[in-house]
Amino acid sequence: MVDRRERRLSVGKTRLSLQLILSITAIIVTIMTLGLYVDLSRQRQWAAIELRDKAEAVTRQFLSIRTFIASEQNLRLTGSSPSPTHHLDTMAAEKGIREIFGSGTSFSLREVWMIRPESGRTSPVSPEDEAMLSRFTAEPGLKELWEVESEGTKRVFRYMIPVYMEQSCLSCHPGDRDNPYQVGQLVGGIALRVPMEDFEKAIRTEAISRSVFTLLLILLTIIALSLLTSWLVTIPLARLSAATAKIGEGRMDEGIEDIKAINAPGEISQLAQDFARMAERLKGLYDNLEGKVAERTQELYDAYEQLTIRQEELTRINQELVKANRLKTEFLSTVTHELRTPLSAVIALTELLLEKIPGPINQKQQELLTDITESGQQLLRLINDLLDLAKIEAGKMEFYPEKVDIIGQISDVEKRMALLAQKRGLTLTTKLPPGPIWARVDRIKIEQILTNLIGNAIKFTPAGGFIEIELQAVPEGMTIQVRDTGIGIRPEDQELIFEKFRQVDGSATRAHRGTGLGLALAKHLVEMHGGRIWVESRPGAGSTFNFFLPYEDEKDT
Repeated sequence: MVDRRERRLSVGKTRLSLQLILSITAIIVTIMTLGLYVDLSRQRQWAAIELRDKAEAVTRQFLSIRTFIASEQNLRLTGSSPSPTHHLDTMAAEKGIREIFGSGTSFSLREVWMIRPESGRTSPVSPEDEAMLSRFTAEPGLKELWEVESEGTKRVFRYMIPVYMEQSCLSCHPGDRDNPYQVGQLVGGIALRVPMEDFEKAIRTEAISRSVFTLLLILLTIIALSLLTSWLVTIPLARLSAATAKIGEGRMDEGIEDIKAINAPGEISQLAQDFARMAERLKGLYDNLEGKVAERTQELYDAYEQLTIRQEELTRINQELVKANRLKTEFLSTVTHELRTPLSAVIALTELLLEKIPGPINQKQQELLTDITESGQQLLRLINDLLDLAKIEAGKMEFYPEKVDIIGQISDVEKRMALLAQKRGLTLTTKLPPGPIWARVDRIKIEQILTNLIGNAIKFTPAGGFIEIELQAVPEGMTIQVRDTGIGIRPEDQELIFEKFRQVDGSATRAHRGTGLGLALAKHLVEMHGGRIWVESRPGAGSTFNFFLPYEDEKDT
């Protein structure tokens, strides 16, 4: 692992050095290339200026000697008849020109005349010379003209000075009778043509020499930069990286000592010092953190021990609660079973007395026997509810589904409960669709659900109220509603009424008697059929109890 880290540090060091050297080298190469380009351009300009100075010296010297010779001839011929004057030939100046331009230079010095005085004909003039003479004509004050132009693949330097008519020239060149020459009139020029090949070759040779020197200088600079960068930057940074790696591995003291031993100039030394201070603070925090972690770990362990003890206690209590609930269920089942048998006998005997089978009874006796029968039936229903809840909690409730016409069963329950509603001064009606609607349900349990919901509505609806049973078919099944105009239920109590032994008014002095088992039992029985039950109510506006049951169409049987 250490070897791998050292290889990564070495690769990082090489990349840093290479990037820094390449960046500086690119800058140096760019600057030197631009300098060479500018220097080459300036050398070409200086070469052209030097040629111009030499050309001016040659042509001026040639023109001065020519004028001197013409003046000497005029003095010797004074008083005699005019005769042709012999001027200085351009070939005679070749030696002086070669001394100025160099013996190997190919040049051309010639006189360019606009009009030959003795014949009046135009002398042959090249287009370039003609263009220069035209400029001298257009600009009388112009002293010289020069330019560098291309002839094919070669470059040529051209130079010309103007030649004007002087007083000494009129004696031999008076011009035509109708068009005599005038002093100061432009009559031609002295033209010099020098190829630039030799000069440019010298410039190229100089440029190559400078390029080689520049390349050598760049190589030396790269080597110097590499050594300098390695000493000032790369090696200190590599040592700093290795020290921080040790700190990362947990070897704090060793890493801090290595950082303090780094000796580098400038910002890197400051960076190493900052790293050392940071590492020392980190070590202090780390040591403090270890103590806190140990302390918190002990606290967590103690809390875990306490939690384990409490969990064991809760497990024991839960087991006791399960046992107590089972005993309660068994007790309720036993008690209700033992109570139901004698109570049923009491109700049966009371009904025999009401039917006057043993003998006649008076009016007062009949009223008392009727109260006994009603109270016994109410107590029997309570016992049956307790027994059913005990069976449900014990998981022993029987469920016998069969195909039942729900419309018919609702009608049967409505007829049986109508007499009780009439005694309380209530109106009980149904709102059912035509035809049978079939569902696979437990007939007895559906009857018990309807009886509990209708009985609950009768109990909490004042005299003169209205109770309606409605069935609505939906695609998945049917919804049965028991709607009343009773006292209503507050929103916060609508979930509580389906719990065992819970009523809206749970006080001992409540106006409506009951144990609070009817709705809880109805909820369990509906859920046994895969349905659900809920209530919609507002205080003082009555209640609507809804329960949903899946149904089975007749064609499916």
